[in-house]
Amino acid sequence: MIRDFPNTTNLHGAPYLVEIFISRSPCSRSPQFNVAGHNYPVGCGKKILELVKQNPNVSVWKVVYDSVFNGSRNAPDPQATAQAEHMINILNRHPRVEALLWNEYQRRLV
Repeated sequence: MIRDFPNTTNLHGAPYLVEIFISRSPCSRSPQFNVAGHNYPVGCGKKILELVKQNPNVSVWKVVYDSVFNGSRNAPDPQATAQAEHMINILNRHPRVEALLWNEYQRRLV
């Protein structure tokens, strides 16, 4: 999604709202990468924050997840959980970002 976002906004303009649906909350472990000469740091949450920073014309970002990232599903890692919860808090402190569990998101729709 991040890699194709510049092409999408170039073709269609910046949307008012971007909703990102993921199975587990943003982690702190995904490798960095480069898009169009811009570096996105290690960690999904940091990448999302960088995407928000690079797209000031998008007014609202929602990151909706089903569960908090806890490392491997077969070998939960308390440190990974703590890092994920910390990243959720950081995302929620940004004035244009809201990170919330799927069931919270659903409640708001009704």
